[in-house]
Amino acid sequence: MQTAKVDTVVHGGLVVTSTHAYAGSIAIKGETIAIVGPFEMMPPADNYIDVTRKYVLPGAIDAHCHFENSDVVNIDDWTIGPMAAAYAGVTTLIPFAHWNLDTDKTLPHAIEHKLEEVTPQAVLDFGLHFFFPNNPAALESLSDAIKESARMGVNSFKMMMVYKKRGIISRDDRTAKVMEQVADNGGVNVTYMSDNIRDTWQPYGNADMLQLALFVARLGSWRTKEELDHLLEMGSMVAARAIGLAEDHGVGVGKRADLVIFEAKSGHEAIITQARKLWVIKNGRAVARNGELLVRSVV
Repeated sequence: MQTAKVDTVVHGGLVVTSTHAYAGSIAIKGETIAIVGPFEMMPPADNYIDVTRKYVLPGAIDAHCHFENSDVVNIDDWTIGPMAAAYAGVTTLIPFAHWNLDTDKTLPHAIEHKLEEVTPQAVLDFGLHFFFPNNPAALESLSDAIKESARMGVNSFKMMMVYKKRGIISRDDRTAKVMEQVADNGGVNVTYMSDNIRDTWQPYGNADMLQLALFVARLGSWRTKEELDHLLEMGSMVAARAIGLAEDHGVGVGKRADLVIFEAKSGHEAIITQARKLWVIKNGRAVARNGELLVRSVV
């Protein structure tokens, strides 16, 4: 029995999951993926996107960036920054957030206040990457705080190993204690990120995760096709695990329809050639095509 009409069918491309890559099509209904399979299985749709001989990947996740907020002022703000990221193929962001012990005595309170501040401004889905202050008070009830933070969707943290003159460098024993608790409450993932769309720390940034993958490959001497293919996974599925989105992110029925279609036949080819992003789909909507941003709000 054929499924009812859907909004969009993406067909003809090489569909990439966390374990396989195969020729297939994707039916999108609302903000989620309804069907993945051969084109013959696809129900009728209002829109068809032909991606023949192209590479269909889950949307990229930028695992660390900075936006303007009440604690730190950057060039990128919570509206323009995410829009630039969407243009570059990023569908989810993990911005940096400060924990000010003067106003928030606990980590969960700091998370709650930050969400209240920035959620109305954001135009992409986001997680938060929280800074642990160099203060023993931040380590009180640490296990419970990290468990509650994970429940709130935050399991990515930062402690400084530099900036001694600014007083924010963390002592080694405090850093080790936080790392142990994070590992005990969900583990530690390794991913990569832009650091910024474009600001003081990265004035040459453009939010392009393919460019960043190439930087990582050069610095780490990643050379084989398998290693380069894994770099793209680090920028999507591995990053999704870092912010608790593993169940919702990827190409599969019921998952969020966040996709990027590259003009390439494989992940390693996309990185080596810095492939053009033909389509960026966020929550089932085409938000960028052939280098043109199609919408002003993408949530």
